Amino acid sequence: MSATHDKTSQASAYIHRVKIDANGKERIEILVPSARGVAWTPLPAKTEQPHFYEPSVLEVLLDPGQLPEWKVSILADIYREFRDAENRRKRKDSSYSDQPEPPSAAALTAAITIELETQVAQDDTAARILALIPSDKVRARVEAHVLDGATFKEIAMAENPHATEAEIKRAENSVGRSVQRALKALATKVVPDGMSGLGLR
Repeated sequence: MSATHDKTSQASAYIHRVKIDANGKERIEILVPSARGVAWTPLPAKTEQPHFYEPSVLEVLLDPGQLPEWKVSILADIYREFRDAENRRKRKDSSYSDQPEPPSAAALTAAITIELETQVAQDDTAARILALIPSDKVRARVEAHVLDGATFKEIAMAENPHATEAEIKRAENSVGRSVQRALKALATKVVPDGMSGLGLR
């Protein structure tokens, strides 16, 4: 399955449809903004990312009128992962720089973001969760990626404003690995405090 691009107005973004895949199973596709307009992007299957199908989460994902930052960020990540997987399949290329985050990384990012969003009324919640990350540098990276929606490349460029393109590429890989490790470690501490329903135990 390849991403189907639509160059019409992005006003139709975030609507959804249900398609039947090659195995006869229903798959939800969401119209996600892309560089070429908008693209139908399949939502990961329930067996792959069960927390997306929690009623309170799915309701927001399928409602084009609700656009919290965590939804926009997560759907953008899903689109990039889907696009990159399709590009690698076409090129039969498995270079690290084009690989998406591991399947669990998007789930961890979504779950931790949802936790922070839903607890926003408690001023110390974000700080309390992020404080569980011992490294100041990695903590700042996670905050930029999860809360601000910055890509690994954007974080690498901000940390290395005078670096060459090759240096940024290496830094991007380093940022990605450190954020992924931190999210996994953070989830083991945060999930027991109220995220057990997100399928990350």
